[in-house]
Amino acid sequence: MGISYNYFSGLQKRQLKNETEIAARGVALSGIRYFENLGTDGYRITWIDAEGNILYDNEADTSKMENHLEREEVRLALKEGYGETTRYSSTLADKQLYAAKRLPDGSVLRLSIVQMAVWSLLIGFVQPIGIVIVIA
Repeated sequence: MGISYNYFSGLQKRQLKNETEIAARGVALSGIRYFENLGTDGYRITWIDAEGNILYDNEADTSKMENHLEREEVRLALKEGYGETTRYSSTLADKQLYAAKRLPDGSVLRLSIVQMAVWSLLIGFVQPIGIVIVIA
């Protein structure tokens, strides 16, 4: 179970990085128009200017959001071009994966996705394991 969890976690991180790179390219070329009619199921997308102000967010009202300059993934992206972090939510019992990419204009595009906790993965395996036990 632990091996499967580690494998899928690594795979999800690589996929999020690739998707962030692709989306950053689209935003760099098209600006805010990139987000029109964009399917974002399962992803949170935030576009942040160089001062940390939110230019776009697909899940929240940008006028009510705090400055994001202190977020680790944003700081790394501004400094090194790319940054990623994982934060755990005890309320939701899951981890949120964040990937951020600095754009040519100095702004940052950040994508995030939920990474299920080990317990959630275990619960998902209960039914198939139960069926195998009954068959055996």
